[in-house]
Amino acid sequence: MRRVLLAVVASLIAASPVSAIDDRQSCHNQDAGNVRLEACSRVISTSPQDAAAYYNRGVTYQEKGDFDRALADFSKAIELKADYGAAYNARGLVHAAKGDYERALSDVTRADELAKERGKPHALLPQKATPTHKKQIQLSKRNVVAKALLPKAEANPEQTLKWAPFTGSP
Repeated sequence: MRRVLLAVVASLIAASPVSAIDDRQSCHNQDAGNVRLEACSRVISTSPQDAAAYYNRGVTYQEKGDFDRALADFSKAIELKADYGAAYNARGLVHAAKGDYERALSDVTRADELAKERGKPHALLPQKATPTHKKQIQLSKRNVVAKALLPKAEANPEQTLKWAPFTGSP
């Protein structure tokens, strides 16, 4: 009887609002790793319309190198919240990491447009981003633009030289 009672109490605690709050906090914690993945998945299972949970889980997948799952989560976040600039930006960077520079350019351009509409050019950067991380994101976006346009520029050698600094070549 005690085991049954303990099991009931444990399940009530796990399903309690306190547990849901903990999951939301863990899902939004940038340093949580696997805990963040699990917490975001639980938030999504209880609140499937939570775009931020999809975005945060996507960021964690991206950090782990699981680009396909990251793309799926960023796309779902955008589906749920069409003006989610950070999700467009992150999805664009994942497209770039996979070598799909045209989609990457489209997404980072849309993210920039949304940031300008809101009057927040730095709204696409994580709130706790270090100066080094901010610089890496900005350089990544420049590389996305350059690589997306480079194949078109190769037909005109003068324009190719214009883009060479962004490709990492001298």
